[in-house]
Amino acid sequence: SMIYTIEGRPISINSARAAVKVKGVPRLITTKKARDWKTKAAWSLIAQRGTAPCICGPCEVSLTIYLPTRAGDADNYVKMVLDALQTAAIIANDRQVQQLTVRKEVDKARPRVEISIATRKAA
Repeated sequence: SMIYTIEGRPISINSARAAVKVKGVPRLITTKKARDWKTKAAWSLIAQRGTAPCICGPCEVSLTIYLPTRAGDADNYVKMVLDALQTAAIIANDRQVQQLTVRKEVDKARPRVEISIATRKAA
């Protein structure tokens, strides 16, 4: 299995989306803060990936989310992290993730996300 780390406080899906009106129609857009986080996260993942091939089959992803405080629901961070993994071509598509384990911990000094990915044998 491969291990990756995204340094810094992860971004919650709640602060990643903003409701705006386009020609009077409400739409959800991705905030600049979220786009910036995802770009930075993806570049960091690409650097860590090196020459490892993209995982194209079923896989299991295990996330440990270290936040500066106890606040925040663990599940709100999952989508952004999976999107970053897909952007970095570590996984081909987040639909492949068959099993997802998420833990939330507190680390005031060093917020981060630790990611472990293992391929699953096709049944």
